[in-house]
Amino acid sequence: MAKQGKINTDLGGSSDPVFSDDVTKIVNNLDENVASFAGLPVDTATISTKLDIYNKTRLKVAYPAQEEDTKEARKEVQKDITKNGNWLNTFCEGNLALLKKTGYQLAKEGEAQGKLELTTLSLTTVSNSGLIDFYITHVKGQGIHYGIMLTPVTNLETNPSKWSFYYASQREGTIPNLDRDTKYKMSSFAMGTEKEITYSEVVEITTL
Repeated sequence: MAKQGKINTDLGGSSDPVFSDDVTKIVNNLDENVASFAGLPVDTATISTKLDIYNKTRLKVAYPAQEEDTKEARKEVQKDITKNGNWLNTFCEGNLALLKKTGYQLAKEGEAQGKLELTTLSLTTVSNSGLIDFYITHVKGQGIHYGIMLTPVTNLETNPSKWSFYYASQREGTIPNLDRDTKYKMSSFAMGTEKEITYSEVVEITTL
């Protein structure tokens, strides 16, 4: 039986040029092996279009909002890369030979990482829903997962470890099941092999 494996679905730690090259490699490999991956959630043409927008944005003559626009364009590409990568990890069932055909980098075996660095948490309200969209900055390393601690601001407890826990299966998404018209305080963190957790700065936001 082939050695069990897994691919790394998050390219967040790479520089812009390397990110572009890595995505191009993934698209090319998936195109070449399209018959092996029937049912891929996001087609490669869609990813290529978003990658083109990203590259054109970052390579334009400098303008005031370029950094933010580049970041947003990159996030759109990463969303699709993550979605396909998660699907491929399930579809390939650890088959190392099949995973290598995807163009994604193989995830390394778990290693002692030491105390992980601070994350930054960004929050946005979703109108008339009680939902909160979140984005957590990337922490370098393999096998890292992310979480958010949250509680209403009426809770006077200041230690995030004693708040409610929300597991973020990806670094960006939507927090469900919150009370409407309620002000919350939240803090994100990265989880690795080290038991000590570094919580982000606390962010307050009110649901709508």
